[in-house]
Amino acid sequence: MIDPADALVIVTKIKTFHGVQDDGDSVCQSSSEALTMGGVTDVRDAVQAVIRHYATSGCNQWITPGDVIGGVRTIRAERLDGINDGDLTPDLDPFTPARDYVATLQARGAAVMAGLSIPEAIATVQPVTA
Repeated sequence: MIDPADALVIVTKIKTFHGVQDDGDSVCQSSSEALTMGGVTDVRDAVQAVIRHYATSGCNQWITPGDVIGGVRTIRAERLDGINDGDLTPDLDPFTPARDYVATLQARGAAVMAGLSIPEAIATVQPVTA
């Protein structure tokens, strides 16, 4: 969840690129609500999405919460680029039931998307067993 204080950090970053950006309480509250509804949970990813937006040639100077949400989704998806199922499940027995295998794979994939390294995801997310 992105709270209004987190949204202020993001809006302040936008303001460094586009000085006329309003950073009042109502903007932070609205941004918080939109970013949370869009599934943004990490301020660092949101700030990185803002930086990427303004680093893109021909970008629209008026970045919206939807632009930030899209940028965060791209950042998270890129973390899985080049990773295959076996990279996230080296510790699973080949006879692991499919539902447990898939649940473990999904949980570890989500951890990598959230910013953990593969070894951290494997250590943090124990194999699911029914």
